[in-house]
Amino acid sequence: MVKVSLMISSVLFLVHCTLGAPVPPDSPEEIRGKLHFKSRKADFEGTNVGQEVDERLYIAGSRMSPQRAIWTFDKVPKGFMTAKGDTVQVKLKCSHFALTNQDGSGALLVIRAVSHTCPQVPPNPQQQGEWQWVNSDKQKQFHAEMRDYRAKKIDPKGPQPGPEDWKAANALAEKFGFWEVEIPKVPELKDVGVNLPAGLFRNALKNPQKDGADGKPERPLVSVYMKCETTGLMIGVMESDMSLVAK
Repeated sequence: MVKVSLMISSVLFLVHCTLGAPVPPDSPEEIRGKLHFKSRKADFEGTNVGQEVDERLYIAGSRMSPQRAIWTFDKVPKGFMTAKGDTVQVKLKCSHFALTNQDGSGALLVIRAVSHTCPQVPPNPQQQGEWQWVNSDKQKQFHAEMRDYRAKKIDPKGPQPGPEDWKAANALAEKFGFWEVEIPKVPELKDVGVNLPAGLFRNALKNPQKDGADGKPERPLVSVYMKCETTGLMIGVMESDMSLVAK
């Protein structure tokens, strides 16, 4: 009887450890950030399009739109630095609200991911819809190095990057803490994924964050910006619509 009780206790202990043990903080895992809405106007908090039972807030679609949905991450697993294939995936979905007739091909989204070393600011009216790097010299250097790679027949932003292309993408992302990619034809409320170079997360985790006057970091460790470039279409999201996961 004692032997049976010990066996049962052992099984229960193993089940408890398997189901209840926390995930090690350094393990690659899916993580979610905190959602913000920002634009040229400081009081922009996303647009409620007035649909009942729709919890999402919307941003306007246009190449000239300064409106962004932004997910911020104050922590990311160290395992992201060594993710398989040097790749961390953005998983996302969104709802659509058409202001004009659409052709049904889906939305054109632009995803911009930055570390705390590459802060961004909204554009002024003369800068149209493109968010700006705080360090404009660093931005010029990034684009100059991108041109240098392409002159060597290496395309870090190619639609189907080969090993050398992706190696270059990781080198740029790790050096500058910046990456941007377009996602064409995004359907409504269906999960899509896009790859980010793991080098961006090496940049975020290897470089110390600057603290503000309150002793807390001035900027999030990583921020992911979503823009819609389809004119006449608004894109709606809520906090759980985006996550980062090591492939």
